[in-house]
Amino acid sequence: MSIVSTLSILALAASTLAQKCPIILEGRVPAASTPATFDTPESLFDPKNVKGEGLKFADLLTLPKLAKPSLFDKDTQAISLSISDKSIFAPSPTNKQTGFRRVELIMAKNNGTDSSTVGQRVIHFSIQKDDTKAFNTSHEYQLMFLEDAKFSTNQVAVKTGTVAGLEKLKNPGRSGSGAAGAPKGNGTEKADPKKKGEDPKKKDAEDPACSGMPLPAGTRKAKRAVAERQAKAAVGNTIIVQGNVNTDIGVLFETEFTGGGVWHNFGIVMDYEKNTTAILYSTDANPLKEVVKPTKNEIAGQGQHHFGMLKKPTGEGLKDVTKEGFQQSPVNEAIIYGGIFIEDGAKDCISNAP
Repeated sequence: MSIVSTLSILALAASTLAQKCPIILEGRVPAASTPATFDTPESLFDPKNVKGEGLKFADLLTLPKLAKPSLFDKDTQAISLSISDKSIFAPSPTNKQTGFRRVELIMAKNNGTDSSTVGQRVIHFSIQKDDTKAFNTSHEYQLMFLEDAKFSTNQVAVKTGTVAGLEKLKNPGRSGSGAAGAPKGNGTEKADPKKKGEDPKKKDAEDPACSGMPLPAGTRKAKRAVAERQAKAAVGNTIIVQGNVNTDIGVLFETEFTGGGVWHNFGIVMDYEKNTTAILYSTDANPLKEVVKPTKNEIAGQGQHHFGMLKKPTGEGLKDVTKEGFQQSPVNEAIIYGGIFIEDGAKDCISNAP
């Protein structure tokens, strides 16, 4: 390679880093906003979805003053979203998702068939643990996902906790449909009332690995329980990015989910023409770097981007995870978001830094 061409590539890289790409959807919260703003038509997010029945977003979020902003929050605010026992979403009066605890933000103009899911788009967001309201990592959490317009799949999903079928997801190519028990879409499908799984409360009561109760030291069951708890803790400190959940594409990326005020920044590049997904990642104020090159993924179907928490139940033999399974009580958990926006990635325009 000639010196000239090498310099050209370096110049292009520097240009890309500082480039300002067109914004398709804006979710960075203005400094003048308050929690009450999220329940009004002036909100950047849909004031109706997704939250527990009868709740307001003002009840579920705060705008915390943090020691450092997220990568793309220069003059905008972070958002802390929380779930409680009341975080039971009801897509319709007759369909209450009692198996889940949910709170998610959907950008107001993201109606499922808008321009945020055509061409090449970059989904930007940053997440930070709320160490004062920690997750119960024996559960699986979806932190960001694109749900197709037919509510039939998630084309990409960011998860943490004890992810169902994780080993299979890390070894894709086998027959099956991705994560075992993963919900299709937002769970608006009707459950079969005749189908019931094993009583998860009884299962948790019997298994100290789930309840955290100690067993006599030195017993085989005690060792197994300790090993299971350690495995769950390890998984709980991991963020994974999964391809289409109804395929065997599996895990595209994983990294440690560190706390202590660390920001985890993502740029997920969705090429809807080539049907690929690439991932950029960094921490704190470091510029985004490509960690996954464009990879084949089933991302057709447009849809809506969800940012928040979808906490799944525990339990075995569940037929409908939206309505079955165990959720401990009381629940008081939170996660912090920042720098949410979707940009036009045409001609590989990708913002690595502000």
